[in-house]
Amino acid sequence: MSHFSAVGFPIRSTAEMLAIARRVPKSALYAQTDAGSYYRWETGGGSELWLATGLDQSLKSVVPHFSSVVRTKVRLLERVPSADHEMDGALRIVVSPARGSATGDIEAGAFTLLVDMPDFRRLDGLALPVEVDLSIGAVAEKLQHFASEAEMRAAGLDAGTESLIASGLHAADGTKRAPRRAEAVLYGTVLASGMRLNAAGGRPFTWARVRTHAVELEVVADTDLLPKAPVAGSILGGTFWITARLATAWPDPITGRT
Repeated sequence: MSHFSAVGFPIRSTAEMLAIARRVPKSALYAQTDAGSYYRWETGGGSELWLATGLDQSLKSVVPHFSSVVRTKVRLLERVPSADHEMDGALRIVVSPARGSATGDIEAGAFTLLVDMPDFRRLDGLALPVEVDLSIGAVAEKLQHFASEAEMRAAGLDAGTESLIASGLHAADGTKRAPRRAEAVLYGTVLASGMRLNAAGGRPFTWARVRTHAVELEVVADTDLLPKAPVAGSILGGTFWITARLATAWPDPITGRT
């Protein structure tokens, strides 16, 4: 399984990834920045493939993404550039930021989290900290499904049925992760679910909307991890890669797209 297969791209090697990248049409140009360009290919069911190219049009990265329709209020705290690719990076955020804190603590809120952004350099000019709406997708890396809390407890798990830990920022013992990752361990109650199809990748993937600690999130998984859509009221949990995009309307000056 991979982040690609979780959104319906059957990619298991660099050669397969480059073959898919060559199919991205030039009309998918999404934004141009001082560092390079981003191409956004919408392939069905919320699945997307993002290409980043340098100023010389050389390919810098190929990134899968799930476009969630859920909008979450966050405060952007910090840019975290990728050590591997100059066009890639993440944002450290606080979800459901507290307002009017007597201490003025900009990190006050439900929890802090690191989220990967497929158009990271597009946000270079955005002054931080700032409160925005994010579209956040959770891509399953490891997954468990339980029909009920009783079944979850019988499996020996003591995590909250609606809980979220920013495992990419802090280890279980509380020490800081280095390097930091856009990762969370979460459990949530399934509110809705279904099977989605990536028309370009030709492969289905499983989707669910879950209620977890302080937020609702849309999660996606490779059908090898979750072959059937889970029923409402059941519990999904595991380790997830977190990917997000700015949901607040902000048209690009080159393409006019938001």
